[in-house]
Amino acid sequence: MNAIINWVDALTYALFKVEIVDFFKKVSVTKQDIKTAHKLAAKKKLIEATKKGQSTLSKWSNSPALVEQKLRQLLMGNLLTDFKSEINSWKQKIKFAKSMIASAQALEKSDAGDPLDTTNLSKALSTYKKCRTIIDISLVNQAIARCEHKMMKYNQFRTLFTEGQKYCQEKDYKKGKLSFERAKTLFPIPLLEEAIADCSGYIQGQNQYELALEKAVNLAKNGEFKAALNVINLALDKFEREDGQTLRGTLNRVMQGKDYYSQGLGAEKSGNLGQAISFYQKSYQLLPELTETQIRLAIVSLKTANWQQAIAHLQGHSGEKIKYLRGFAYLQQGDFQQAEVEWRSLSHPQVKSQLEIVRTLRGRDRLKLMLSIQQLVDDNNLDNAGAMSRQFLHSYGSDTVVEANLNNHILPRLEAKIWEGQDWPKIAQITEQVWLKNGDCKSLHNWAIATYYNAQINSHTRRDWVVAATTALANLERDPAWQNIPWLPKISIDIEEIFSHFLATLETAIDSLKDDNLAEYLKLRDQFRLDAIALKLVKKFPHQAAQINHLILLPGCYHRYRHQFSNIKIPQTANSASTETNILPALYTSWGLAVAAAFDGDGERAIKLKPSQSYQFNSSQKNEYFAQKFVAYSEGIHYLQKQRWRESIAALNALKNEWRSHPEWHRELERLCESQRQALNSLSDHLAFSDFWYQLLGTEASCSYWVESRIQEICENLQHHKIDKNRALSQLRELQKTDSKNPRLIYVIETLEFEIEVNEIIGLMPSNLNDAVRRAKNCHNQKVKRHIAAMLIEILIAGVNEGKMNGETAVQFARWAHQICPNDPEFVDIYRQCGIY
Repeated sequence: MNAIINWVDALTYALFKVEIVDFFKKVSVTKQDIKTAHKLAAKKKLIEATKKGQSTLSKWSNSPALVEQKLRQLLMGNLLTDFKSEINSWKQKIKFAKSMIASAQALEKSDAGDPLDTTNLSKALSTYKKCRTIIDISLVNQAIARCEHKMMKYNQFRTLFTEGQKYCQEKDYKKGKLSFERAKTLFPIPLLEEAIADCSGYIQGQNQYELALEKAVNLAKNGEFKAALNVINLALDKFEREDGQTLRGTLNRVMQGKDYYSQGLGAEKSGNLGQAISFYQKSYQLLPELTETQIRLAIVSLKTANWQQAIAHLQGHSGEKIKYLRGFAYLQQGDFQQAEVEWRSLSHPQVKSQLEIVRTLRGRDRLKLMLSIQQLVDDNNLDNAGAMSRQFLHSYGSDTVVEANLNNHILPRLEAKIWEGQDWPKIAQITEQVWLKNGDCKSLHNWAIATYYNAQINSHTRRDWVVAATTALANLERDPAWQNIPWLPKISIDIEEIFSHFLATLETAIDSLKDDNLAEYLKLRDQFRLDAIALKLVKKFPHQAAQINHLILLPGCYHRYRHQFSNIKIPQTANSASTETNILPALYTSWGLAVAAAFDGDGERAIKLKPSQSYQFNSSQKNEYFAQKFVAYSEGIHYLQKQRWRESIAALNALKNEWRSHPEWHRELERLCESQRQALNSLSDHLAFSDFWYQLLGTEASCSYWVESRIQEICENLQHHKIDKNRALSQLRELQKTDSKNPRLIYVIETLEFEIEVNEIIGLMPSNLNDAVRRAKNCHNQKVKRHIAAMLIEILIAGVNEGKMNGETAVQFARWAHQICPNDPEFVDIYRQCGIY
């Protein structure tokens, strides 16, 4: 076999000045050496990579023969030229790194070894680390380890030194000395000796002080405040420290507070209650934890018949004594019910007997109050009659007589009187209360009228008007005020015209705020939009609106009064893929304002109105579930329309499993993603966006885009030698599992398979030419077979034309080509001329 190889080498060298088998071997070795150099460079071993590269290039002539040039181009392309450029780049980096090393070494040598001045050492370490990002050599690594170790010791020293200084500032010289001594074991600088000596001089005084401090604390715990104060004062005269000063301040405060308390007791006993209150208040200011002070203040307030003040002093405190005093104060105020509550749990026999008296008084007071209410009604004093009725119901609970009198006589007469006065703020307040109580069309109508007139004179109440008027509009057809009008016997009322006129009036009033108060305008517009959209949807889907007593409550009204009305019927989203049929129930959720803005196409405002920045889907709460989904979809659409797709990721990813339920959303997102794709430029952006789109929708278009982005990435990695052809082919075949029919993918795979097969066959030629021919013959890729055969025919023709190849050699080349590609029409004439066909 070696004889054949030598014969082929001799032949090709004689013909073309190239030993063909040796050339193939040289190409294979060169490619391997370049790959090795790249691996070294990737590890920042630039010196080794450069040496390897220069050694590799030195094996190739700078002025190759024509045939060698063609073979180089065929087998290596621009590999050698590109590799020369890379070596030059590595040399520049090595040169720059060496200059950085020299600078760092100079800084390191200039470090004086002073742990309190690490400027030069820090700069040296930083320079070494920057150098390591360029080149990896043992010199730099050793220098970094050396500097880091020294810097660690410096930092340990400075921590201990700073700690010692802090203890000395706090007059804890024992701990300070210990810190300084530990720092000395690292760097015994003269400054430490001075600090340790200073600490030693103060330690005896510190010990004496701490013994005195402990004694003072123990005396204070035993209530001997004056003795404790004397001890700590003497100690502080000799050794002043913050914890002693704090103790002295506390002792003075306690003694002063107790002194004020004692003076208050003396003043109270002597009947000087005003002075007693003053002393007790001063005591409370100094000692708020002394509950007895509050009790004495309450007792003094009881003595001065200041019942409410007594209750205030006892607020937040418990105990039988305190409950008794509070109950007594309530009793004196005539609040028999609250007095009974306070005394009910007391166990003293005398209190039990007093409790029975309280219950008797309570019944008597109840009857007296009912008679007073009736007298006020008879005297036409309706305001006081209403107030007293509500007071009665608050104090004694439900009573059918009082309630009937209030609702059927007092309130109707009050309402008529109020409307006559045209006090619109008051009328609006009262009509609102009546609406909340009755929940009927009449009271709603009256409340809406009152809020309209009130909003004309008090612009800050326009939101009340929006809520009342829109809900009234929703119930316009049910309003008896528009039915059986005697002066319109033959003319039907155009409800739609009234509806449109009222809505336009509301909108105009809101727009008038735009230039004066933008913040209020935006809030009012949001509220109006919520109810205006609900109004339009109620016409189409009346059964999806919230209702009470057969009246429709729009979202604004529902949100405001949902806690006052206990029997509101809450609508539920429809089991429909249509967005519009689900919007109305979603407006009643906490996301309602955002849903309305999104439905109105105002995605930016919807994002600002979200009650939460994150989406927490809970399918058991259907209305909230749809509301969040719709806002998330609208947020994603908003950002995609502005081609800011990265900002849409969080919202749209939250919806990843929802597309089957909403095909119209799916279609719109597909359209916008396609538009976003056209706006991207860099490969990294295409890779990231294709990932997002494919994972989000998983459509055929997104799949194809994702695969094509990955193909481009693999091709660029191959071009920049980040991966070899086999690795690239493996990755491309993996992509076929996702999209097996992608035409570009099929083409790239076929091209790579061709190149790899050809290179492998050529690689066999230096060591075993027969194996190479056999491999080409058995290859299933017809293009590969024809390429190898054509290469042999090309050598044959060139040799014959130049008169450098004899007949026997030409026939051998033709036989090899014929074994590989026996029936190719282009080669048949050559085969015939060589007598093998």
